Formats: sequence, C-alpha cells, structure tokens
Amino acid sequence: MDKEEQINQAESTTKIHPQAFAAKFNSKREIWRFLSTDAGVYLPPYETCTVPFMKDLLSGRCKLIRTKDVKHISVPFFEGLSIKLMLKWADTQPGEVLRAFPLV
Repeated sequence: MDKEEQINQAESTTKIHPQAFAAKFNSKREIWRFLSTDAGVYLPPYETCTVPFMKDLLSGRCKLIRTKDVKHISVPFFEGLSIKLMLKWADTQPGEVLRAFPLV
C-alpha cells in the first residue's frame, strides 16, 4: 500500500467505541449485513463468516477488502493446482495477501 492509499484509507475510516458498536448491532447477521451492505466490505458467505473474523476485520488485524475492488474470474482446471499451492505462493508475497484471510 503506497502513502496516498494509506492517507485515503485513514481519511475514510471512522472510529467507533466498541460499546457503541455492540449497542447498535445485536447479532452476527446484523454485523454481517452492515459490513457487507452498508460498509461495502467483501465478506465470505454468512454461513461461513465467523464473528472472530469480523472482529479482526474491524480491529485492523485482518485486511479489509472493499467489494468494489473485487474482480470475479473463472479459473479453468489445471492439473496439480490446489489451494495448498496457492497459499504457499501467497506466503512468499510481501505484505498483504495473507492478511485478507481469517487468522487461525
């Protein structure tokens, strides 16, 4: 992330006290809907998205990806290609790739 992107992100960030957030949203569904619809955050499907992952997104421990920045593609079948190999490659990349995934 370059300096200009960091400045733009800092300017568009709103800080809210955890108690105020908890008072406004009472369930996982309400938080998921707020993040995915109102805030425009790209999230996994509701059924597989966990509350700890959403907390990590909100606290900055995991990287937020905006829905407008996601490009859906169709990947053909390649012999030998697996998620394990893709994650191994991502681990060699500097910076942000693995921060977008839930912490284990």
